Amino acid sequence: MEHLIVNHGKTYISWVFVVLFTAVSCKLQRAPRSGARNLSGRDWVVIEDGQPVISNGKRIYIRFLLNKFQGYAGCNTLFGSYIAQGGNLSFAGVSHTQVKCADMDSEHALLDLLPKVNRFRIQGDEVHLYSGKILLLELRQRPVH
Repeated sequence: MEHLIVNHGKTYISWVFVVLFTAVSCKLQRAPRSGARNLSGRDWVVIEDGQPVISNGKRIYIRFLLNKFQGYAGCNTLFGSYIAQGGNLSFAGVSHTQVKCADMDSEHALLDLLPKVNRFRIQGDEVHLYSGKILLLELRQRPVH
């Protein structure tokens, strides 16, 4: 009888450990916060004066993934990481491939602006990227084809 009580105690402790480990693991791997969740998994086309920005025949866009982004900058593929919490947004490790094109102006402007972004606001199907109170970029969700 004493042996059964000891084994039952070990089983109880094992279950407590499993529950605690699972809870901690879920906390560490939780879904992105609401800001990132609203951006993630979508393509956002850069717009100017209400129209998509076209460079070298293609729309410039950013695709937000889980803590990473990629896209088309006007000539090259764009990529890096980002952090979005609440209304705050920051880009890090902004990089691109090294192809040379005739028109690089839009790409250079985008590469210059992204590291300056520190907050964002979603309004319908648009995202506005800011540095403080200064609007830097307007993005519109790309329609699904």
